[in-house]
Amino acid sequence: MNKRKTARIFNDLSMAFFLISSTVVAFLPIADREKHPAIAVLAGGIFWVGLLWGIFLYILSCQKIRNLKSYQNYRSVERIGALAPGSTKEGLIADLAFIPGFLVIILGTYVFNIPDPVMLVCMWITMVSFYGHFVLNGRVYKFLHKRKVIRYRKVKEESAEKNTQLKEGV
Repeated sequence: MNKRKTARIFNDLSMAFFLISSTVVAFLPIADREKHPAIAVLAGGIFWVGLLWGIFLYILSCQKIRNLKSYQNYRSVERIGALAPGSTKEGLIADLAFIPGFLVIILGTYVFNIPDPVMLVCMWITMVSFYGHFVLNGRVYKFLHKRKVIRYRKVKEESAEKNTQLKEGV
């Protein structure tokens, strides 16, 4: 298997582990240390294992493609995912889902009395969309899942050529 396919598998698995990490929200109503200590420990374990494996696999996917010339060219023109909200369709969905989920959590905690199931669903949506923002808007995801990577190199060369023509007055 080539590096790009391996990196894509690692990238997809990292998001899967982030989803597993966010399922811990389902355990919150029954994860009482006094009544159900085993469930509380299980919930904590699922959260940390999912989070750490998600990060580990994401780093592996980055390292697999880091030395590819096409990725280095792409990397020179693209911003990092944390600073590029909505840069992919999937990332835009994650970013837009984060806002209402976060607002409901804040309002339900401090202002209104919102039912617990609604709060739990909003917590889950907020966690998934937070993870999704970084993965789905990232350069690695765009490089691995989008086919327009070669175009960016040409666009960069064309814009550099236009800039030199403008400076020379041609």
